[in-house]
Amino acid sequence: MFSACQGFYDAALDILRSALERFPTSCRHSSIWMTCEQQIRFTAALHRGRLSVAEEAIDNLASVAALEAAYW
Repeated sequence: MFSACQGFYDAALDILRSALERFPTSCRHSSIWMTCEQQIRFTAALHRGRLSVAEEAIDNLASVAALEAAYW
């Protein structure tokens, strides 16, 4: 099984797109996949040396889970 932890960021984001179909943003459980999506985007951006994209991911994460964003 491939995961974002192994560097398969695009595959992980594909899985999260599937979660979007099942749990739209209006669903109370959508914050779980939205949090994961921003964490993956942040990590991928750091590994690719794109600091502005990483900062954007943190800003997006703060709108979903403010406490979580404070740790990243």
